[in-house]
Amino acid sequence: KAADWQIADAEIWLAACLADRGERDEAESILLRELAVLEKHDVQSRAVREALTQLVKLYDRWKKPDRAAEYRARLLATPQPH
Repeated sequence: KAADWQIADAEIWLAACLADRGERDEAESILLRELAVLEKHDVQSRAVREALTQLVKLYDRWKKPDRAAEYRARLLATPQPH
């Protein structure tokens, strides 16, 4: 439903801010949870792509190349919004 993806979208931005502040564990938890919500509801790919992008950035900064590569591959496989 619309409210779920809108909340997820806001949470993704919160996680991005937390990651910028160095609060990586909290950011990771939020991003993974909200990505699951978005994928469960099969919402627009823009929101899914944003969650994946933020996870890639987080893992790159966190020096976790395997995790970054996993989400980068998923990002590349996610359709661009029209």
